[in-house]
Amino acid sequence: LTLSMPCPRCEGRGKEIGEHCGSCRGEGTTRTVDKVEITIPAGVDNGDTLRISGKGEGSMSGGPPGDLYVELRVLPDRRFQREEWDLHASLEVPFLDALQGTKMTLETLDGEETLSVPECTQPGDVIRLRGKGIQRLQQRGRGDLHVHLNVRFPKKLNRKQRKALQDLTKLF
Repeated sequence: LTLSMPCPRCEGRGKEIGEHCGSCRGEGTTRTVDKVEITIPAGVDNGDTLRISGKGEGSMSGGPPGDLYVELRVLPDRRFQREEWDLHASLEVPFLDALQGTKMTLETLDGEETLSVPECTQPGDVIRLRGKGIQRLQQRGRGDLHVHLNVRFPKKLNRKQRKALQDLTKLF
């Protein structure tokens, strides 16, 4: 019967530690916290992982440090809902503006954008802004921004408004 096992004194390292220091407790290494600055590329999504070469833990045998893996979490934005590379946003349009057509401003990833709302816009109509979505990860181009139009109707009408609507109804 032959049995092979590491040396109980050096644990197979081939070196014995003569004096145990208080900071490493005889392990030969100490833990330190280090700040690592990383660049997050445009277009990353929840659960994506970045690999940063040479910023991981060092080897017990004195070799070079390994890689650091960072799992990303993208926080939601109150203005947009993400669907792969496309974004969806809602825009409230007063009903008279939906009837007549108008220009409205909308916040995009690139700043404010003027949006042309066509006349006779219906509740739920969608305007697509090409190239205003998320940057495609490690590719050229961007997704689109889909603007969902919510036509806003008044909750109450006064006498003059009701009369004006009745007159308008007769025209149609």
